[in-house]
Amino acid sequence: MHATLSREPSTGHHPHTTGENRPVNVKTSELAGQELESWVAKALGAQAFANHWSDFEQFVDRYAIQSAPMPGKSLQWCAVVVGRPGTGIPGGPWIEGPTPRIAVGRAIVAARFGLELSAA
Repeated sequence: MHATLSREPSTGHHPHTTGENRPVNVKTSELAGQELESWVAKALGAQAFANHWSDFEQFVDRYAIQSAPMPGKSLQWCAVVVGRPGTGIPGGPWIEGPTPRIAVGRAIVAARFGLELSAA
């Protein structure tokens, strides 16, 4: 399943378009910063992703997300949404990130929209 990120920059140029303004795909595994925040908010229907660990832990519990450090990969983290009935987020694939928060955010987006996103 693909999703479209609707963003209208004032310059008329989208950061994920070719020179001919054709959309390109964005890998969920490469999302970070504000772009990750936007996709997580869209996946959850929420205004913003958790900014503090107390809120973060509520997301992890509510959506049945598992995460763990990966010592063999320079302490990268991996996360997966196991899924919980009534949350609207199904189970998804394992995905990595440099921090627990980024790994969990990517896992939420991957569970909802897949590993490749269409940015238009």
